[in-house]
Amino acid sequence: MEFKEERGSGDVARESAAVGTSCAVREIRGPMGFEETFRDREAGDMIDRVDELLDFDLALLDSLAARRPLPTDEAASASPHRLRGADEPVRFAGFDEAGRGALAGPVSVACVRIDLARWTILPLDREQLTRSLAGLDDSKRLTPRRREALYREIVSVADWGVGWASAIEIDRWGIVGACRVAARRAVVQLSVSPSIGLFDRGLSLVENASDAALPELSFTGGDARSLHIAAASIVAKVERDAILERLATRFSGYGLGRHKGYGTAAHRSAIRRLGPSPVHRRSFCSRIERAESQSC
Repeated sequence: MEFKEERGSGDVARESAAVGTSCAVREIRGPMGFEETFRDREAGDMIDRVDELLDFDLALLDSLAARRPLPTDEAASASPHRLRGADEPVRFAGFDEAGRGALAGPVSVACVRIDLARWTILPLDREQLTRSLAGLDDSKRLTPRRREALYREIVSVADWGVGWASAIEIDRWGIVGACRVAARRAVVQLSVSPSIGLFDRGLSLVENASDAALPELSFTGGDARSLHIAAASIVAKVERDAILERLATRFSGYGLGRHKGYGTAAHRSAIRRLGPSPVHRRSFCSRIERAESQSC
């Protein structure tokens, strides 16, 4: 399956932000002076979480290969024969976005493909994968330092791409349409085309997913259920945060580096005081501007 590359004026230069982190050791002294360290326990919990996410994707893979009903209550956006009829191996790619609700900056959509056949044939391969991605989860559940450390691990084991849609494009097409464009710009960056896309609910490549060239499966809370979608959520978030840090130096006074463009009280106050910058989404800021004009 081939995708035609789609680019536009809203393309944003991709910037990596990979920062190492260390895990602190916490100790508790028991009544007999016994010292218990929680490093191993915490690491074990983080690996178990990755196993849970991986098992979800593997269960999907097994069901598709055996032409069984999908092990989830979510409805597929593609017909069963499109999902299960091909003889070629299934290649998942997970999609998720960052910055959907922000008042400023672009929206990013990451597409991540992990070669499950490569990493799950042997137990040692699976162990290596789960240990390298220990702590993987929905990006919203992670600290910035943990996201940045996981970002570095994800891009080292996965095929990935990030697509962007600018504030101007968001105002032109709406946030839903802009996310679709960004998703299409992301998928063409993969070195190997996927055969099925795994999406967090609300994101898609096209308006009518049943007509998409890439069959899609959408899941409510997919970034907390699927390994691929969770990985995409982290890549999208870290890449976008790096862009907002750069924009903060160009458009000072708004605090973009702190709130990453979201509508905090301080950010709204800065918009009322300074007016929107070129990277603000005018369709999102119009209510703030109307409130300011009515108060004058």
